[in-house]
Amino acid sequence: MKGAYSKSYFAGAVLIAGLAFIIVAAGYDSKARLMPVIVALPTVALAAYLLVRELAGNKKAKPSEEADQGVEFKGPQEVAGGLVTFKIFLSLAVFAAAVFLLGFIPTIPLFLSGFLILISRKKALTAVIFSLAFTAVIYALFVVLLNAQMYKGLLF
Repeated sequence: MKGAYSKSYFAGAVLIAGLAFIIVAAGYDSKARLMPVIVALPTVALAAYLLVRELAGNKKAKPSEEADQGVEFKGPQEVAGGLVTFKIFLSLAVFAAAVFLLGFIPTIPLFLSGFLILISRKKALTAVIFSLAFTAVIYALFVVLLNAQMYKGLLF
């Protein structure tokens, strides 16, 4: 059962860090507190969900030590010989280059649509609608609500 509780430890650590983030942000003035709380609340909620799910799952199914012996699981990175890791770094490099050239707001729907279509195999219409909605939320949070200056890119 090596690593059976590793996700639980990680979720617990993220939960504690998120709660600490919210407590520290409570001391800020109302405008400065908004950004940390926007980031920390979903993080705390997802970490709590993961922690509850992992702990409930670990209690339900406890595999015996004998069943684990001699069975070696190879993750996708090992099976693909590092190809998955290479694709992740390549996609991050493409995203960074696109942000540098186009700016954040135009890059988000383009990159997210491409990722959803090419990697996640979603339908093009679904990917575009989701990407535009996600970009609208990001725009509303950062530009409208927080009045943050978003990088415009070299071409704009």
